[in-house]
Amino acid sequence: MINLMYHDVYEASPHESGFQNESAFRYKIESTTFERHIKIVESAIKEGFWKKGEVVFTFDDGGVSAYTVVAPLLEKHGYKGVFFISTKYIGTPGFLNETQIKELKSRGHIVGSHSHTHPANITEKGVDLKQEWLESKAILESLVGEVDTCSIPNGYQSDDVLKSISSCGYKQVYTSRPSTAERMYKDLLVYGRYGIHDVTTDNDLKRILKSKAYRTKLSSRWFVLTLAKRILGNKYHNVKQNLLKK
Repeated sequence: MINLMYHDVYEASPHESGFQNESAFRYKIESTTFERHIKIVESAIKEGFWKKGEVVFTFDDGGVSAYTVVAPLLEKHGYKGVFFISTKYIGTPGFLNETQIKELKSRGHIVGSHSHTHPANITEKGVDLKQEWLESKAILESLVGEVDTCSIPNGYQSDDVLKSISSCGYKQVYTSRPSTAERMYKDLLVYGRYGIHDVTTDNDLKRILKSKAYRTKLSSRWFVLTLAKRILGNKYHNVKQNLLKK
């Protein structure tokens, strides 16, 4: 299985949906681009690289485009999405409301947690991990029933984060680690994902889907960035930008 990580998909402006800050904008893509991506996935499946159910479209944050743009495009091509929602923002401008979340679930899409407040760094001291996961779970379950899957904001995974997710009753967690491997942490199934950005080209996506060597390259880059994040602190973002240019 291979999981693709998206955020917002817009029709006219990246301001239509989701968080409105510089780091968020690099994860927003146009609807025409997203539909091309769906067709690239279909092509990779027809060519035998993956089976239909093995390519998973996931979406973080809970921006309203999940309902207005993404779900209709996925359904048009016979796919369903996995939508991870930061519950503090439900019903606020640019984000899904309760009715839309319920309808996405009723249409066969998966609804999961993306924490409650979407902390910038969920591993920082002062973040109440259990509260983040439990409050989000309770809110979503009041809308759609059982919720046992989640994704980690900004990809800050650690043993403490995974431990807290497991202890709160989740059974699956999606990370930002670029990997097709699945692993168990206690009773928690941990998935990797390949991030899609505004600079991701059609050819990049084709290589993600079709080239094991390219996926290995992305994994190696992720390990370097993760190490840099731990060592360099505030200087990390400069290193990250330089690496992404290579």
